[in-house]
Amino acid sequence: MQKSNKELKRFAREQLNDKYSIPMGAFVIANLIASVIEIPFSMTLNLDGDPFQTGIYLVARYLITLIASVLQIGVVSIHLNLTRKLPYRISDIFYPFRRGADRFFLAAFFLSLFNLAANIPLFCTAANVYVNGVTVSSCLLLAAGALCSLLLTLCISLFFQFTSYFLLDYPQMKTIAAFKESARLMRGKKGRFFYLLLSFIGWECLVFCSIGLASLWVNPYLTESYVAFYLDATGEMDRMEAGTSEHF
Repeated sequence: MQKSNKELKRFAREQLNDKYSIPMGAFVIANLIASVIEIPFSMTLNLDGDPFQTGIYLVARYLITLIASVLQIGVVSIHLNLTRKLPYRISDIFYPFRRGADRFFLAAFFLSLFNLAANIPLFCTAANVYVNGVTVSSCLLLAAGALCSLLLTLCISLFFQFTSYFLLDYPQMKTIAAFKESARLMRGKKGRFFYLLLSFIGWECLVFCSIGLASLWVNPYLTESYVAFYLDATGEMDRMEAGTSEHF
């Protein structure tokens, strides 16, 4: 039986009750690793505009973004194991690197391409402002381009949010198949997931007001809520409640 978002969020809170330490630590370490890797490139960046050095920095920054994405998949694996009452530890953030890293990097690469394509309207209208100057028409076009890119990015999230979940659950599944499974899973559920996203706006405002400190609690709560949605959408949550928690 499909549960409401209120029930899913309550379920997420129950799973995290007295178990925040490892999800919180995993979130911190995953972000810290990406930041530490980037520091040498940021420190050596020539702000005077050396094209070659800037190019190296941008390539490195992109590769670091992919690494960060795969580390976040490791964080998801911790939440999945926590919810399924399976053993989990902070070092599981490296699980994707030990189990078919190419599939996870390929998924992160494709998602980055999709998001880049989604931002083409914004890039084009911004270029128009740069070329033609700031006018009423160019600003209106820029606003329309930004809105279009936002909607396209949202659609990508709604369709492919659970691609990495399928890759984690099915080690033999190919990356493209995982994208297809995520899109299939979200048929008829995109509106409910969008409402779940909206329900966290207040929490995100709290993160902003706390200069990011509240993310230590909000991010695990958000990730656990996504896990609850995934388990509910696949029917596994019903099996868990019935005492049969097999997810394959």
